[in-house]
Amino acid sequence: MTQGERKTEPLTSPDDITVLGDHIFTAFQNGVGPQGQPSLDGNDDSTVVEFTPGGHVVHQWDLHGKCDGITADTQRGILIATIDEDANSSVYTIRPGAPKGDFMLTSQGDKEQIFVLRKGRLGSHLAVLRLSQSVDDTAWARSPRGKLYVANTGGGTIDVVTGPFRPGTVFAAVTPCDADNAPATCPAKGFPPNYLGQLNPWTGRINRVPAGGPAFGPQGMVFIAPHWNVTPG
Repeated sequence: MTQGERKTEPLTSPDDITVLGDHIFTAFQNGVGPQGQPSLDGNDDSTVVEFTPGGHVVHQWDLHGKCDGITADTQRGILIATIDEDANSSVYTIRPGAPKGDFMLTSQGDKEQIFVLRKGRLGSHLAVLRLSQSVDDTAWARSPRGKLYVANTGGGTIDVVTGPFRPGTVFAAVTPCDADNAPATCPAKGFPPNYLGQLNPWTGRINRVPAGGPAFGPQGMVFIAPHWNVTPG
């Protein structure tokens, strides 16, 4: 894939977030609709931005349509971005030039997580975890002193949640209004705005995480351990 023209208008609505090498990558949807419909100002591109943990922008790529998901293939050193979840869907791969395990996909409306469990050279199998709430992204704490980077779509910011954390804790961006049974007008009673939750990976139960500081509505998330070299932004 080649880089498109660099955007001059402000980037808006950060959604999914992932890590490749020592850098963070976030997809900004820029008001594009779920079928690729242009935003109110006529823009029909999402933008993937590469930046350091300190917030310094390294590079960006424009993708035609609404980028609703982004993840990293660390073995191949590429990013995989999904476009237009409701119709005319497509997949992009991006090779930023930066640098195994199981793969997990979230079915947001169905309140499920589908795991591809690799058994070896002969193949793999699927496992489904049913969740108590609709979620968008999921992040695993790997160190007591790491940081949780959160894409706050409604606020147009990338927020940072600090610990201490318990290694192995599973965090989820809870999105009640994206569940299939959510009312047309949402938030509503029983369907609050997005919040940070802790997921029990054995039962699928999710509990709200009490967090200090300004309120935020998480969407994409990634956990970064403290051994990373942080470049000042």
